[in-house]
Amino acid sequence: MSAVSNRRVEGVPLPLVLVGIAALIAFPLIFTSPTPQHILILTLLFGAMGTAWNILGGYAGQISIGHGVYFGIGAYTVGFFYANFLVSPWLTWPLALILSVAAAIVIGLPTFRLRGHYFILASVFIVDAIFIIVSNWEAVGAAIGIEYPIYREGDLAGSLWALQYHDSKLPYYYSALGLFVASVFVSWRIQFMPLSYYLRAIREDQEAAQSLGIDVTRYKLVALIISALITTLCGIFYAQYVLYIEPAATISIIISLEIAFIAILGGIGTLWGPVLGAFIIVPLTEILRQKFSGAIAPGFGSGDASLLLQLEYLLEGGGGNLDILAYGLIVMLIARFQPNGVLGFLRRLD
Repeated sequence: MSAVSNRRVEGVPLPLVLVGIAALIAFPLIFTSPTPQHILILTLLFGAMGTAWNILGGYAGQISIGHGVYFGIGAYTVGFFYANFLVSPWLTWPLALILSVAAAIVIGLPTFRLRGHYFILASVFIVDAIFIIVSNWEAVGAAIGIEYPIYREGDLAGSLWALQYHDSKLPYYYSALGLFVASVFVSWRIQFMPLSYYLRAIREDQEAAQSLGIDVTRYKLVALIISALITTLCGIFYAQYVLYIEPAATISIIISLEIAFIAILGGIGTLWGPVLGAFIIVPLTEILRQKFSGAIAPGFGSGDASLLLQLEYLLEGGGGNLDILAYGLIVMLIARFQPNGVLGFLRRLD
């Protein structure tokens, strides 16, 4: 018993990790309202993607702003075949993973020759180019996107085949939890593999690593493929969860930035950093979006609305995307006061 209690998973006691998993399992059984379940589903989803991004951006030090491509591949592959041919995602998810690996190789081989901000710019240009292509590609719905046919029969076998559950969020919740736990487990196991040492050597000094015989491009590509596969699975889940796919929500630069920011906020290059980042930023922004987003009240900015009317509007849930302003404020505070992320701040306190 003492041996178990003394074990740690990157600084966190193993019993605390097990308690956390148990709490996540019990959460939807205690909080049965759809809203908290939805917020935690998104938290787990972005936690999985942030952890996946960290394998490349944190362990290898290759900051990528292009993971929206792999997220979009997952969503669009299963969405296209189900919307047009009613082919179950159970049959098309392997194709999505194959396409993701192919995209990772095609994108990674040339861009990994670039260093620093040149690689970041290349990833931005690539995701933006693919976004423009998809937004004008009529076969996949162009800018309008793909709307899933809703399975309405209600029988369990049909729901499992279509992966659509309309009576409860529990199947979605536990699927997201499975993705999250699997991604954290993969990230943790990598730390005990030779791949981890190669990636960290590349991150610290690429030229020195290359002089020692490490195939830099090869190991970066391995990290990208692992990262892309997890992100693609998250894209598949997202498509089944929202039942609607559009370029802006799946393959845009905004999604890529959100994935990267989750890890950067928590602390890149660590196991728990992306997890911490997701559990801070996703609930915060979702709650702010629910409370404060909306159209600006009539008369705002023109002097026609009294101060009392403006305050009343804000208290009633208006505010015109104040959640985005809060998001930007968090970015500035982290960049200014704690570049190592929230986990770095907590370690300083410790």
